[in-house]
Amino acid sequence: MQTAFTRGAPQQAAPMTTPFLVAHDIAKAFGGAQALKGVSLDIAPGEIHGLVGANGAGKSTFIRILAGLNHPDAGRIEIDGQGQQIATPQRATELGMSFIHQELAFVPGMTVLQNIMLGVPKKSRFGLTDWRAIARDVAPIARRVGISAPLNASVKGLSTAEIWLINICRALVRKARLIVMDEPTASLAASEAERLFAIVRDLSASGVAVLYISHRLDEILNLCSRVSVFRDGRSVAELAGQGLNRSALVEAIVGGAIRDPQRTETTRPRGDVVMEASKMTRVPKVRGVSLKLHAGEVLGIGGLVGAGRTELARLLFGADRPDSGEMALMGRPYAPTSPAVAVKAGLGLVPE
Repeated sequence: MQTAFTRGAPQQAAPMTTPFLVAHDIAKAFGGAQALKGVSLDIAPGEIHGLVGANGAGKSTFIRILAGLNHPDAGRIEIDGQGQQIATPQRATELGMSFIHQELAFVPGMTVLQNIMLGVPKKSRFGLTDWRAIARDVAPIARRVGISAPLNASVKGLSTAEIWLINICRALVRKARLIVMDEPTASLAASEAERLFAIVRDLSASGVAVLYISHRLDEILNLCSRVSVFRDGRSVAELAGQGLNRSALVEAIVGGAIRDPQRTETTRPRGDVVMEASKMTRVPKVRGVSLKLHAGEVLGIGGLVGAGRTELARLLFGADRPDSGEMALMGRPYAPTSPAVAVKAGLGLVPE
């Protein structure tokens, strides 16, 4: 995945007098459940704007409204200072917005070029799609975002990172002025994520705004000039400059200061080690995880979305094979090749 961008973080474009997008007091209910209770947010051209909040805070509903997939019950959306009704996804595209979700949009049986052009009006000659002319137009954009695969190659077998680039290229072909990225690094290795950050900064430098949604606060702090925080369907904070730091973000997300918990040590002696895992690795989510579980113990595994908790559970249960690492069960080597082997060994899995 080669990139042709200037190294280092380019300066983000200075906010203009008229923001590209203004969403004011947006409300939305589903039945008796109020998903959004009056959220507001504005984004300037070329700005990298972060959006954070706990699960259920209303981020997804807000994005679906911007994308024309849900319609607000109240509130106002402006593009370039003009009020807009975003009734359909097509209208969102016409207004200059593009959305890249965690479930990346691509068709495995198509070529790179065909995937880039999904949903994009195509040049035709005598009623037939002129793929050669399209390829000539798309090639410079594909090079710009660092797509290394030939445009006529199948996307089957491409990495998640390459599929991300195809989705970004599609947004630029559509002449997007705002690209919404939902958890973009959730399935990327560290090196791939760094390359994505370079692309995001380049988009910003060229005047394309990015709404960056992530649970990974380090990424938010590294990339974003402003961050909006949603909590329980409300926009509760907008942080920027000196006020944008980890502790302020966490307090806004959870609704108060986080104090160091006072742990009460149990006096009950631990039982024997029932299960042990050493340096378990399955790229990109699980890297060198070790743990010991004792008889009668409740062992908690915490982390944000995308941290690798589910992937670790799948390794322990034999649903996935590790790249490296060792496990032991009741003091004996344990290497389940399937969930059936794990069940036979006495394990159970209750998924989310």
